[in-house]
Amino acid sequence: QISAPLFITLGHRLVGKTADSGSASRGSNPCPPAKRPHRLMARTPLFQGGGGGSNPPGAIFIYPHNIMKPFKIKAPAKINLALWILGRRPDGYHEILTLFMKLPLFDEVFITEAEELKVFCKGCPSGKDNIVFKAIQLLGDELGRKFNVEVRISKKIPMGGGLGGGSSDAAAVLKALNRIYDLGLSLQDMQNIGAQLGADIPFFLLESPMAVGRGKGEILEPVEIQPTFHVKLFCPQIHISTAWAYSQASLKKSFTPKSIAESKLQGLLNAFRTKDWQNLRNFVENDFEKVLPSEFPEMKRLIEKVKAEKGAIAAGLSGSGACCFSIFKAHSQMVELVTPCIVPGHSDPTF
Repeated sequence: QISAPLFITLGHRLVGKTADSGSASRGSNPCPPAKRPHRLMARTPLFQGGGGGSNPPGAIFIYPHNIMKPFKIKAPAKINLALWILGRRPDGYHEILTLFMKLPLFDEVFITEAEELKVFCKGCPSGKDNIVFKAIQLLGDELGRKFNVEVRISKKIPMGGGLGGGSSDAAAVLKALNRIYDLGLSLQDMQNIGAQLGADIPFFLLESPMAVGRGKGEILEPVEIQPTFHVKLFCPQIHISTAWAYSQASLKKSFTPKSIAESKLQGLLNAFRTKDWQNLRNFVENDFEKVLPSEFPEMKRLIEKVKAEKGAIAAGLSGSGACCFSIFKAHSQMVELVTPCIVPGHSDPTF
């Protein structure tokens, strides 16, 4: 919670009060209601600039001391329950059809007031190389403002495994800044900004736990199914470049015709809605499984072993890998994280 700002208009006496201490004095307010200042600046400005808005010329905006307590957000992981590559587009990207599902495995993101924009992450890139830094800068560029905050990320989601951790962190920060500063951005506004940085970011901005993704994955159709599964994640110490995986899909023409993919998607959604667990595994597919073995033969063995997990109703690869998942019936959603031991050339990964 943050208090409403004090505001001073040059040439006039102080007319505003904080929300906690009552409303502004009546009858002496030189600012007509239509020109009341928006929350823009802080004592040590949280963001600066943005001229040309609805603010009175010459206004100085001040927040009370200790305006911003550390703001904590949880950023969930995701898996792709299915992912079909439909083909390569003229712009170089690939057209896909996928079904996203969020998982109760979270990075923790902390935002505090700072003199300048800073992003720290233990176990992943910090500063300008972090997608969160880029998201905040892009938000500022879009609004003509500068956000002076410090962001610290505590990683729990394995990196580079197809679980969307970086995209989720960026989405969480966009939502938080919109709330903290009362920016008034719509979901579509935030998704348009996020899609410029990562195709998964728009999904993480949704409240829905599941969604169909089309286009690059950014054209979304929320799915109002509340998943209740025990999900085991198998995340080997293998890094697979998404760009490389897509290039291999193009090289090998490992595409699924759109009509077939759409039919399989409907089969998958119907299996979820009717709880037809016998049929579910028939529709859980990922076209990247066809292209990985040429460079990562150990991934083929891992996927085969995960799919053979006793009691699993479905299993597969998430994103372009390297994390795999198996799904079990349960009364509530839960995640179990497993780090497989894979020795190159060894025939059987161990869990």
